Amino acid sequence: SEGAAKLMAAHRRVAAARRSYHVAVMWLGMVGPEFVSLMRQRDPLALVLMANWAIVLRDMPGRFWWTKGWARWTMDAVVEELDGRYDELLGWARKEDAAGNML
Repeated sequence: SEGAAKLMAAHRRVAAARRSYHVAVMWLGMVGPEFVSLMRQRDPLALVLMANWAIVLRDMPGRFWWTKGWARWTMDAVVEELDGRYDELLGWARKEDAAGNML
């Protein structure tokens, strides 16, 4: 999907820019209304993308005040909503969630 491609591009830019996180912060504004609609419909793949984005925001140095606790809430909500479905797609986010302990 377009949202997934843009998230992957944002991840690459963050890595290439030596962890410059402004691209990751801008991702939600880049995905467009179709992704927002999919989120409202609780589309499983859109939820997986949101979980991954939450982990990226969680790991930002000097995290923004508005991200504090948000990754934990987002991961919990996505895992609950998907109820065991799509666990393979949540693999990276769940691994980072468990290892990070920063949520």
